[in-house]
Amino acid sequence: MNKELMFGKLIEDIATQPHTLKRTPEPTGVMDSEASVHDFNNVLRTNVTVNYAASMDFIFRTRNEFSKHSKRIAVDLCSGPGHYTSCLKKYLGYNRLVGVDYSRPMVEVARQNILKVGLKDQISFSVGDVLKLEPSDFPKADLITFVNSAHHLNSINDVRDVLTFADQICEPEGLVVMTDLCRLNNTDITQRFVDLVGDDYLDNDLPALYEDFRASLHAAWAPNEMCAAAPINSDRVWYHIVAGGLPFFQAMIGLPIGRTELFVRDSFDWAKSDLLRSHRAQTDWQTTRGAYYGGICVKVRDQKKKAA
Repeated sequence: MNKELMFGKLIEDIATQPHTLKRTPEPTGVMDSEASVHDFNNVLRTNVTVNYAASMDFIFRTRNEFSKHSKRIAVDLCSGPGHYTSCLKKYLGYNRLVGVDYSRPMVEVARQNILKVGLKDQISFSVGDVLKLEPSDFPKADLITFVNSAHHLNSINDVRDVLTFADQICEPEGLVVMTDLCRLNNTDITQRFVDLVGDDYLDNDLPALYEDFRASLHAAWAPNEMCAAAPINSDRVWYHIVAGGLPFFQAMIGLPIGRTELFVRDSFDWAKSDLLRSHRAQTDWQTTRGAYYGGICVKVRDQKKKAA
């Protein structure tokens, strides 16, 4: 059975089988082993770039136009080896970028990566715990991202705290974007999805990435759980988005203050970019982009709605 048929069968089973898989937190949310750092530093040659494209497309479709006064500052929380942070500059035009990660080895690799591409004056990385950051230590930013990391946190209240912090350092016309995996129905469906997607990591000799992907899916928040992560005392409208058909991906988006409309422009044609540089990334994008674009969007928090 080819991959397209296997994905189709997976979608059928997801639609008919009950959601019984309990969340299994990761043993540690800190990715600092030598194997993990090595493998995550090589994700750009894998289909992880499909996830990057989907995440950045939400930003592209949702953000306000840059004003002439905009400083185009972006803060990337849990930035890992810095590849996604650099993509925000290359593909979305942010001029100054700040990345923060709890793993010192990841931060050291991220700093080496920006030196290699001559971006040390525009991108900086620091070690920090996203649950202990102070707004006064960060510039007001036009974009705050929190990508593929919510499943590392112990509770949904922790996720809400990170998004609340992001809300606090975001400019009124700015955008907050969180994306992450979704926990699937059961162990069988989860493993089949891991095998369908993660074989690319094994083919690229990145076994730690494969194992982390499997653990992350078991630690991921179900969509109904993630809805509770929207900041309570916020002036923004918050939307929760779940990939359609195959709900493996979700996003939480805090709109520019005063906006209620989610998408304000069409998607970028990522298939024509050099982000999806591998043949596997190109084919996986063609297979899954309908799920990203056909997602279920729910407004989970209205602006100025306060806690009871």
